[in-house]
Amino acid sequence: MKVMDDAVELDLRPRFPLFGGWKTHYVTGYNVPSYEYIFYKGDQHVLNMRLIDHIFDDMLVEEIEVKIILPEGVSNLELSTPYSVTRGDDTLHYTYLDTTGRTVVSLRSNKLLTESHIQDFQLGFSYPHRTMMTEPLLLVAAFFLLYLMAIIYVRLDFSITLDEGAEAKMKVQ
Repeated sequence: MKVMDDAVELDLRPRFPLFGGWKTHYVTGYNVPSYEYIFYKGDQHVLNMRLIDHIFDDMLVEEIEVKIILPEGVSNLELSTPYSVTRGDDTLHYTYLDTTGRTVVSLRSNKLLTESHIQDFQLGFSYPHRTMMTEPLLLVAAFFLLYLMAIIYVRLDFSITLDEGAEAKMKVQ
């Protein structure tokens, strides 16, 4: 893997040489910066990126599955593709501090040629910006409750034995 200024180059080499008719299977996963691929106006967002990208010259992809993990709280998903793809059922992906889960959109396609299928798809969705404050507010509330419980615990006396100093004050009065 070679990191360049505007791209990352991934060099894939099979463990053994591939002769005619041999096949290989591999999984490539990556994260991309959202500011390069997501465009928005108000609460309406559009993800615009390629379903398949150039990896090898004259490459045939027999089967591809692309999973897109969207932020928590998205709704009104609309998919627009330049060629036929099969959209699987939307599932949920849970990470830390998620309350309802992140929507996962699965796209599948068969028999793709890199030269003719390198085209952008668009995935439109609604995402209210106020939902970005859910996780920070959840953390603030959790720390507040933790400190409040620590203060209450320190101030309460759970001892069973009698306090001699308090007894002496009661007799004097």
